[in-house]
Amino acid sequence: FDEGEGDRLEHLQYVELRDGHVVRLGLTRAGLTTTAPLAALSRLEHLVVEHNALTALEGLAALPRLKSVRAGYNAIADARGLGGAPALEELYLPSNELDGAARVPDLPTLKTLGLNGNPLGSLEGLPSLPALERLTVAGTGLRSLAGLGRRIWAARRRRVGPRRWLKARVGARGAGARRDGHAAH
Repeated sequence: FDEGEGDRLEHLQYVELRDGHVVRLGLTRAGLTTTAPLAALSRLEHLVVEHNALTALEGLAALPRLKSVRAGYNAIADARGLGGAPALEELYLPSNELDGAARVPDLPTLKTLGLNGNPLGSLEGLPSLPALERLTVAGTGLRSLAGLGRRIWAARRRRVGPRRWLKARVGARGAGARRDGHAAH
């Protein structure tokens, strides 16, 4: 962090070290406007940067061990800065400013994607996410799951068989999902 950002560490929620390296970091309500300085934490695995002033997720794609990012309650309008993160399995972005699924990066190892409370409107443009097992989209204004894409469904069938499916949750007003959370056909 820059010298002026040292004061923000008072908002450090938690830090976990392993062999002298930061592997878990929680910076909530720290007033962060960028994640770029976190790129120096090469062994970081889990990051929580909720309730800040972020508009993008910068520098995190370069973290080879990053498995989980929780960046809800910011002003993130584009998450494509995470594209190429080689180990990312969980991405939670509730209550941000993502106005379209095309703003989500292509992440081949992503298993969980939380987009609740973003003004998505549709899932058109959602990238191929072959490992995706759970997608939450409550409160996004979706009226259907159109745009989810045959690529995801086909990849899931090949990978886990017909009994396990992507669990898609659509808000109470949305159509296209059954009460049990499975997509309607």
